[in-house]
Amino acid sequence: MDVGSICERPAVTCSPATTSADAARLMHQHNVGCLIVVHHGAMAGVVTNSVIEVDQDAPAAYAAWQMKANGVHHVVVVIDGEPSGMISSRDLLRGFD
Repeated sequence: MDVGSICERPAVTCSPATTSADAARLMHQHNVGCLIVVHHGAMAGVVTNSVIEVDQDAPAAYAAWQMKANGVHHVVVVIDGEPSGMISSRDLLRGFD
């Protein structure tokens, strides 16, 4: 089985100029949690409604658990409630090298 055979919905896209309010409307209208940002016909990024924050002092295992529990691959790292960076599941796996 290939991914094309299980992909049931067409991509919902937006441009880099799409406002966050318009992106939220699009996600709600199409009942999706993620938009593909397209610029000059190529994927430039994604917009998602799933944002998980983890304090910079949290153990890496907690960040991994949050990712798994919430079905996301990125978490925002915060210091005193302010965003300071982002880590991905790939970043966590690199820690095992």
